[in-house]
Amino acid sequence: MVPGYTKRNQARVRYYTCASAQKHGWKTCTSRTISAEAIEQAVLEKLRCELNAKNAERATLPQFVERITFDGKTSQVVITRRASGEGESGQSPISFQITLNKLPPRRTRVKRHQGRMPRISRLVALAIRFEELLENGTATDYADLARLGKVSRARMTQIMNLLNLAPDIQESLLFLPPVRSWRDAISERTCRPVVEEPCWERQRKIFAQLLATPAN
Repeated sequence: MVPGYTKRNQARVRYYTCASAQKHGWKTCTSRTISAEAIEQAVLEKLRCELNAKNAERATLPQFVERITFDGKTSQVVITRRASGEGESGQSPISFQITLNKLPPRRTRVKRHQGRMPRISRLVALAIRFEELLENGTATDYADLARLGKVSRARMTQIMNLLNLAPDIQESLLFLPPVRSWRDAISERTCRPVVEEPCWERQRKIFAQLLATPAN
């Protein structure tokens, strides 16, 4: 196992990961990663008990331990103790089992074939949320929303104009199937002719044509 760390909510989380898995692939190791805090604390408690080393701390582990191995299948920890003096061989290993919380350091990635949420779906959801902020007084106007969203006023207007769509069209946009290519079939730009139409019935006809048009 080799040490490493990741950051979660601006906090540093240490872990040990399998060296074999790093070299030969994650399928070669069942344990993958384990909590550094958990295994170090377990090793210290075992050393204090077995060696009567009450002053053993993380910083002094190398004084007592030559090697620590962990079997992810059996949760077996084997501590090889360091020789106490010159000419002396290391004492018999200490073996014990431990239950550890596995901490995957790698960010879980969405598989490509699963697709991603269409951008237009996110924009419609944002428009609905922004409208709620205006109603409850969190934001006073579109300019205030633009500052909160860190976008231009023109872009904020384009997003909020999506609320002019018929309710069933908004629902359809919210629940579009995942996008499995680099380009969205329907975007805010392609929806502008629908948004500009004041009549909901004509909106539905234009939107139906938009859905039937294959993406370029």
